[in-house]
Parts: sequence; structure tokens; C-alpha cells
Amino acid sequence: MPPRRPGTGPRVPSDALPSLFEPFRRLEGRTGRTDGAGLGLAIARSVAGLHGTTVRARGRTAGGLDVEVALPGRLTSGTG
Repeated sequence: MPPRRPGTGPRVPSDALPSLFEPFRRLEGRTGRTDGAGLGLAIARSVAGLHGTTVRARGRTAGGLDVEVALPGRLTSGTG
């Protein structure tokens, strides 16, 4: 099972999910907090892409997001 980081913010509409991976994109009224620049998911997607993998987000019924990172298969070390 891929690593997950469940969120606890307000409910995220499914049509808003793709835009959350764009730099500086934040959901309106997310928690009333003003910290953060809206870069976290964009950075995560970029780093994952550099490693040949993906990051996905799904809105939770209770609110927030489930963020999932698909990691590459098991790495093996050479003998020698």
C-alpha cells in the first residue's frame, strides 16, 4: 500500500482536485489560516515526477484530502 497522508481541512470538491497541484493554488476558505503559499502539492508532484512516480489526491467525505504517493518498485543492490 502506498504511503498516505490524510488531511483534516474542509471538504474538497472533486472538480477542484486537479488545480490543487498547480503552484500557488489554494482552496478558498480552506481553514481560515493564512500561512502557506500553495506550493506543497506542486512541489510533491514535481519531485515525484523526477523519480518516475506520481502523487494523487482524493477528497475525503469528512473533509480534507487523502494524498497518495506511488513509489517505484523495490530497489535491489548489486553484488560485487
